[in-house]
Amino acid sequence: MLTLKNLSLTTASSTLIFFATTLPSAAVSFYSITELPFRPSDINDNGQIVGENYLWTNGNITDFHQLIGQPDFYKLIYDLANITEQITGNDYSSLIPSISKNPRSIQLTAINNQGKIVGYWGDSIIGEQPFIADDTDIKKINEPYLIPNDINDNGQMALVKLPVPQWLRYGATGLFRDVDGTLTNLFSARAILGMALNNSGQVIGNGGGAGVRHSWFYDNGQAKLLFPTEVLRENTFHIPLTVSSINDRGQIVGFGNLVSEPQDLYSPPIHGLLWNNPEQDPVGTDLGSFGGSYSQANSINNLGQIVGASGTNSRLTSAVIWEENSIYDLNNLIDNNLGWELTSALKINNKGQIIGSGNLNGQSGYFLLTPTSKSVPESSSAFSLLSFAAFGIGWQIKRQRNQKKTDHLIS
Repeated sequence: MLTLKNLSLTTASSTLIFFATTLPSAAVSFYSITELPFRPSDINDNGQIVGENYLWTNGNITDFHQLIGQPDFYKLIYDLANITEQITGNDYSSLIPSISKNPRSIQLTAINNQGKIVGYWGDSIIGEQPFIADDTDIKKINEPYLIPNDINDNGQMALVKLPVPQWLRYGATGLFRDVDGTLTNLFSARAILGMALNNSGQVIGNGGGAGVRHSWFYDNGQAKLLFPTEVLRENTFHIPLTVSSINDRGQIVGFGNLVSEPQDLYSPPIHGLLWNNPEQDPVGTDLGSFGGSYSQANSINNLGQIVGASGTNSRLTSAVIWEENSIYDLNNLIDNNLGWELTSALKINNKGQIIGSGNLNGQSGYFLLTPTSKSVPESSSAFSLLSFAAFGIGWQIKRQRNQKKTDHLIS
């Protein structure tokens, strides 16, 4: 007959056996999804998102067109036209550029964990004007024709300097801007194809042009060419390479070709790549795909989680996450009744939140994913359950022994 105390012992034992035999070594999250009304470019650990001319904070949107207002140059044109109109009685509104009331373009490119935002505004006459801002205050960086690409928590920046004049542009320079405003030239190329930095001030970037592409790494005052061509040609021809993101541990992700013949350099397969130490291992680790010839790693956080895109059998590309040496389709980790098809993950923060692009009910859109739960208990939770089960078994055994002693004394 199964008594209450035996039932407790049996339950605890079964729990211990169940978790000991069913828990995998890794646990992947499920996510809630939020539609974003603009193309995101960056997300910080507080969940603030920037992109285009918008800042998104817990569903509240700040439009930087309203904060920046009218550029001084066009304000002068606008004021002179108004004065002339009052004197002559003629209407000059058709001669006033439509951008006189707002900059032609504003692009917010990055946000750090202090809420500091970098970006630029510009037009075909004045050129690009970089700035640093928060949700209420904007300060111009007094160096025109700069495109801020990233800002870390210390206020250091990675920027691209464009040549002038605009209509004769040829060549660009990657720059590092320290907290005191000092600018350091890192590398030059016909075009700079993206830069990023971490909280240690390490910078990565890509330069290319005329069919040639190189990746660079800046650390401790020295810029180095990553992945020299002669080294790569001795391996598996990971050329051309693009580096996308660097975390605070110095891990770098990107993507490149995996080919065996030089003439195949610009054709698939292209796979996402991870470099734990690019100087010691320039070839890196192939992150693989869902069996297709394409995958791309876009961002890595301090936990080593990597997000990007991969070709699959069911769709051209899917937004994916690499976690604990495994690749997961993010479409399988959301409610599939919501009408979303996630095609690319762009950034992941240290809380595991992900921004990216996809289609909602057949229309292109942008999303924020927020972890809600694990598909299986996390290792810490599993350990707690195992500990509880073991404690229950031990307590029941001790109780039974004490009860036998008591029964013996009574008899």
